Amino acid sequence: MSDKKVLVLLSNRLESFVNAYLLQKQGFDVIGLSFIIASKENAQLIDSDCNLGEIQAIKNTCDQLKIPFYVSDISDRFKENIVENYLSNRLHLISPPICNLCVKLRIQVLFEKMKELKADHISTGHYCKVQKNLQSSNFYIHCGVDRDNDQSHLLSGLANTFLEKLILPLGDLKKEEVLEIAKRAGIKINSNTLEKCFKNSKTLEGLVNRHIPKSLLKEGIFVKGRSEEVVGNFENQTKYMIGQQLNTNVGNMDKGQYIIGHKASKREIIVGTIEDLYADSVFVDKLESTPLFNSRKNFIAYAKSESLDQRIKCYIVNKTCNKVVVHFDEKGGPFIIGEKIIFYDKPVEGGKILGSGIIKSPFKFKKLHRADRSNDDKEENTDSSFTF
Repeated sequence: MSDKKVLVLLSNRLESFVNAYLLQKQGFDVIGLSFIIASKENAQLIDSDCNLGEIQAIKNTCDQLKIPFYVSDISDRFKENIVENYLSNRLHLISPPICNLCVKLRIQVLFEKMKELKADHISTGHYCKVQKNLQSSNFYIHCGVDRDNDQSHLLSGLANTFLEKLILPLGDLKKEEVLEIAKRAGIKINSNTLEKCFKNSKTLEGLVNRHIPKSLLKEGIFVKGRSEEVVGNFENQTKYMIGQQLNTNVGNMDKGQYIIGHKASKREIIVGTIEDLYADSVFVDKLESTPLFNSRKNFIAYAKSESLDQRIKCYIVNKTCNKVVVHFDEKGGPFIIGEKIIFYDKPVEGGKILGSGIIKSPFKFKKLHRADRSNDDKEENTDSSFTF
């Protein structure tokens, strides 16, 4: 059957095999592919569902479903794109969006292997959808029907080249339906591996302790907000991240303070209250935008990040290359430096992703200029961020 061969990303997670099973039922010729992300020398350090020890379990389930199975070692690319990126950011007290970076790397390699194996499509078990705009022929990531388990944010920033080949069957299902399908199909996965992920505190702290040279670890002082009052000392800046709440007493610092900024040149970590992480505007860098986003000059969208409980109405202005200024009707947050921020076209649930980027700096804006204001209006930045 033409145009029916699909390469499916498999991990030792239930969703990936239900995804493969559903594609089989739809008549696709399914091929399974898993990745080794940790070389032998650091396999014990990186705790992941795609580690060396999990490959046999994945193959056993492929045999059960009669799916041909391939394994690709991407440990070098994973180290370069994910591990080293994370370690570099931790030196500056920033935690990059490693889940999104990890998914993008896997889909990129999946796409490459699709061409090598002469397949027609790629597929993953994420709870979201990809849909084509019939007027423009561009593809967009849409939220899945399962609001509580929507994973659209993980696929933000994917190029149209990947999206036009991507199939996401689980986007139209709720998790309880996926579990029921697995039960009826007799798909069983070792439950002890279901929650394994590279992004867990044990793995990340182990990487920091093992791979960052001691010469780069700096001691310094905690200072309080703009007063610059010294309230304590630290011995190693990598033990802290912007947005982190300090639950222990340090020097003269009030208990429950948050890290709100970092001055590396002065070896200062700035602390304050949770309100200090709130703002009515943010600078967004490393913008990854869709054609619909690029076709508009100033417009309204709805922003969501890992630290935001819900989407917030925002005004996209001053787009330049891969940067953008985002304004909000009122002060909100928290906005954490280094977090991924996603722009949707709908306020509550559902809808599609218009673009995404990295929060570079929150700031206070003297007067909000709405999205439909003239380009002749001039913005005034009256209060810069604590972070440099």
